[in-house]
Amino acid sequence: MGAEAPQWLFSSFTDTMQEIGASASLERLDAEARDLVAHWSAPERRLHNTRHLIDVLAHIDELAATSHDPDVLRVAAWYHGIALNRCLSIRVQGTDPVSAENLCVHITRTRLLELGVSEDVIDRVAELLSYIARHRAPRTDVDAQVLVDADLAMLAVSPQEYKKFRENLRAELSDVEETEYLRARRAVVKQLLSFNPLYQSPLGEAWDSAARANLEVELAKLDSALRDCADDSSADEAEPETEPSGSIDDEGRTATGTIIIKRRQLKKKASASPDEFTSTGLLPKIAPVPETQVLSSEEDSASSLEMAIEALDLPSTPSK
Repeated sequence: MGAEAPQWLFSSFTDTMQEIGASASLERLDAEARDLVAHWSAPERRLHNTRHLIDVLAHIDELAATSHDPDVLRVAAWYHGIALNRCLSIRVQGTDPVSAENLCVHITRTRLLELGVSEDVIDRVAELLSYIARHRAPRTDVDAQVLVDADLAMLAVSPQEYKKFRENLRAELSDVEETEYLRARRAVVKQLLSFNPLYQSPLGEAWDSAARANLEVELAKLDSALRDCADDSSADEAEPETEPSGSIDDEGRTATGTIIIKRRQLKKKASASPDEFTSTGLLPKIAPVPETQVLSSEEDSASSLEMAIEALDLPSTPSK
């Protein structure tokens, strides 16, 4: 949804900006709305696109009865898509995910200042952007709770819609290697399930049970997929072995000239976390790894992604 975005979407932005005190002309505000929609509509945005923006705005309206300044929340929703949040791939590539969040805030500050928005409002929008990036709001900030819940509302959709959400999220991060993606996404899901309550706003609490059901199903699928990846990895590490009999010279050759290739011993460390996955090992003559052990690389990868997963955006259209 790009050029075909409904006209009311652009006019709603100009109205909202005027409500928060922007002094720029209507023409300038309309141009800003169209530029923002162009960002939301970029081809690579399979999930965090204009449809997602519309959904978040609709859920802010749904929850607005408990908020104090819903127009500021709407502005934050518009600008949180100024840069595509790619925290998963950013962290895998070794880049600081906080810098990506700061980039969004920096661009937003610059643009709002150019549109004649007051410093106080700009500071509040920047603060809200940090909350929406972390999927958590302070207990005393009801407006921030409304914004975060509106963004997380997609978790409470029907199972069929949630499946499409998972597929679109993976497609949007198609450049991330499969195992890394599964580990990082699993950490996201576990973190979301640890939130109690998941939805913090008074009206958003009704979405909790449906969202948790979807997350539990996804967690089970991720566990299964990671076990499959571990099995495949173990099979790939097996090395061929030639005839073991006969004398062997210093270069590893037998009397007939056959080279003996020695199998290297794979070393696995026990992880401190009981939540990670085990590998029974498929290599010949290698004893199975006990169920209580895990691949330490998974623990390390999940730990290295903790900062990034807090900034993963999710879409929003809860089921009734």
